[in-house]
Amino acid sequence: MITINNKQYPDIKKKLCYIMTAVFVGVLIVTFFAVYFLFYYVINYENNVKINKTYDYLKQHINYDVFNYPFKNGKEIDAAFDNMIIFNNIKSLMSVNSMYVLEITREGEIIYTSGYSDKLDVSSYYYAGRKVPDVINDYAKRAFEENKVILSEKPLNEDGIKGYMCIYPINIKDELVGAICVNFDFEENRKLSSVVLKCTGFFSIILLILFYKFASIIFNKAIYNITSAIVYRDNLTGLQNRLAYEEKLEKLNKEIGENSSDKYKLCILIYDLNNLKKINDTLGHLAGDKYIYDSARIINNCFESVGVTYRIGGDEFATVIMDYDKSVIEKSIDLLNLKQEDYNKIQQTIDMSISYGIDYYKYGQDLNTVSIIKRADEKMYKMKREKKLKG
Repeated sequence: MITINNKQYPDIKKKLCYIMTAVFVGVLIVTFFAVYFLFYYVINYENNVKINKTYDYLKQHINYDVFNYPFKNGKEIDAAFDNMIIFNNIKSLMSVNSMYVLEITREGEIIYTSGYSDKLDVSSYYYAGRKVPDVINDYAKRAFEENKVILSEKPLNEDGIKGYMCIYPINIKDELVGAICVNFDFEENRKLSSVVLKCTGFFSIILLILFYKFASIIFNKAIYNITSAIVYRDNLTGLQNRLAYEEKLEKLNKEIGENSSDKYKLCILIYDLNNLKKINDTLGHLAGDKYIYDSARIINNCFESVGVTYRIGGDEFATVIMDYDKSVIEKSIDLLNLKQEDYNKIQQTIDMSISYGIDYYKYGQDLNTVSIIKRADEKMYKMKREKKLKG
């Protein structure tokens, strides 16, 4: 049973406005953090993925003979060639612009053993033996001391190092022998992140617009449903009220006037409750309200599968049925009579008695619903008189 009343409507509308605003703000916040996350994902997380892949590749393929500075056995040339191939392989897979082999001397200085980049030939040992610049030294020192991969917190652009720098410590038989320093170019990522940021911002705006439109539709529909519940529903029974009934009749009158034919099917039932005044006078108005509610529930249960039932007065109801099947309507009427009997067996204090009349649209005779209702009314009052005579 619907119990929404007019006093509740402003509060419900206000609550729906709050909900809509809260959801909109929530989507805005989520979108903002999504943009923020995606931006830094492209810059940082992508490189972290590269770190893991690169480190695994280096540990599997690096020629460890290059970690023998100063060179004593002549193998350093072959090792340099092997590691140059590794550098080219890494470079072909990702944006790497240079790779250096580092060692720490007995004096604790970190030096280059060899290095490879777009500007260096494989046979050149220009870097070999040179002390690394401070920007590398700080990160390399941490890598040697902690024996773990160290990644620069942000892109670098100093001392010839451009991009993210990562130091990979190299261990032979659990002994730290040196490190590999790899520089990842960040220009490509910066351009990509800029595109992603712009696209994400654009799609975020589109998302917010679509959300606003969607939320407006849902909000307006909710307001309409609430308004309908208030304006078109009867508080006591939960059925549609007289206003809804009159609007329905107006619509039907228009249909009959414009589209009537011998195939047009319309059936109207009119009900009236007997004994309501007696119940109100003897048992009180609460009992009378219960009688009205129980009667409405029974009528609706019998006819809700075939039509719509309205409360059109204090103890008056009507059911409008379109495209009917007479046999189904007859079964619904039989069910109505049966349910009244069952109700009266249980409810000893209230004697349910519903008088009703039914009539159908007649092509060529009915110009509107007025004549149909009039015939149904006459049949209903005839049944009412007959019941009254029977006592």
